[in-house]
Amino acid sequence: MTTETSSNEFKILSIDGGGIKGLYSAVVLSEIEKKNGCLAEHFDLICGTSTGGIIALALAAGKSCKEIVDFYKTYGPHIFHNPNLLVKYYRTVKQVVWGGKYGDEYLRKSLGAVLGTTTMKDSNSYLCIPTYDLTTGRINVLKTDHALTLTRDSDLLMVDVALATAAAPTYFPIARVKGIPGGQFVDGGLWANNPSLVGINEALRFFVGSDKPYQSFRLLSIASITNNTSWPSGIRRKRSFASWSSKLINIIFDAQSQYTRAALEFLVPQISPNGKATIIDGPDISEDQARAIDLDKANKKALDTLERLGHDKGHYWNTHDDIKAFFKSVAAKPIFYTS
Repeated sequence: MTTETSSNEFKILSIDGGGIKGLYSAVVLSEIEKKNGCLAEHFDLICGTSTGGIIALALAAGKSCKEIVDFYKTYGPHIFHNPNLLVKYYRTVKQVVWGGKYGDEYLRKSLGAVLGTTTMKDSNSYLCIPTYDLTTGRINVLKTDHALTLTRDSDLLMVDVALATAAAPTYFPIARVKGIPGGQFVDGGLWANNPSLVGINEALRFFVGSDKPYQSFRLLSIASITNNTSWPSGIRRKRSFASWSSKLINIIFDAQSQYTRAALEFLVPQISPNGKATIIDGPDISEDQARAIDLDKANKKALDTLERLGHDKGHYWNTHDDIKAFFKSVAAKPIFYTS
């Protein structure tokens, strides 16, 4: 395959959130990278929320998809450590009653092993990482400083940014980011679990249009595996927070992703300048697989299932011309305007 050094098409990679299910997304991307070449070199903008944000940051920090797969397999069982039913029950009660299900000390340590002291200004790609700031009560996108008006985030540690986007309420503590005084951040999946529209908005605002460097955009959206959040008819209508438990977070994250995928199918063809979107949906899974997979199930059975589903989905999509189109040209080197 002949690869050009640049094109007039702005290419966006978007990666959904989903906890340990990020292993599935990383394996899909690893299959694509194995056949087509380094992902970060071929995408201008990488967007990721929660676990997708961790993948996006790692790619922008120069890690291969295989290295990211190894990160999930090595550190996932320790981040979500539930060695027996007693500990699992204790953590579930703790999640509902006080303190949240997990601490973030080991998560920070694990992220540090992959991202080190890399800052946003060290990124090899433009980045958009959604989170939510509890102090201001507003959505927040942590991003590389690619315009004269964007000078806030260049010195932020990628580890801090990863914690800010992955701080799922009731699972992990509220995150604080050194360099943003008073900021208190929780998981971006609350509003952008599928960050595709964040990426398109960023592209049209700064990069794509008649008066901008690019004339069109092309989006690749990697969906996570959707948990079985449907319930049988006739369930008890009056439910406490305890009876909703972790299912509420899954519903919020999955519903947001589903809506964004539906919006993409309608909106992208209507946008001028022209855009194209390729959506790799999560796999159809059986009831047994749904019981084995969850945001924080990181036992061998869950990891093996996620990895197998990722290999199958990635291999399938590697035969599509839609995927090959992203690798016909290498992305231009990003230009950052740091303070």
